[in-house]
Amino acid sequence: MPPYLRRRDGSLERLGELGGLPLGVAGGAVYKAADTAFAAGDAILVLTDGFTEAADPAGELFGDDRIASYMTRANPTHPHLLPALVRRVREFEAGQPPSDDMAALLLTLG
Repeated sequence: MPPYLRRRDGSLERLGELGGLPLGVAGGAVYKAADTAFAAGDAILVLTDGFTEAADPAGELFGDDRIASYMTRANPTHPHLLPALVRRVREFEAGQPPSDDMAALLLTLG
């Protein structure tokens, strides 16, 4: 999943030009490199597809749009940003067991 880059001004970018297979999946994997400029106040959210592929009882996925909307409105320096996102996903699932594991990393640039 391409990371989300939330700029200080609230705009959101996806760092989709980077990447390849997840690290450690296959020996000899080839990865593309790219440069991205970061500034104070920017935040980078890296997460697994367990967030976007979480489903409600009707089978609708949480999806990229909900993640993007949350990141655009959220204060990236708030210490509970990730727990609040997990809570939103769990509420969306409405008590159903998770369909996948979820892992996330939030980096804020001060």
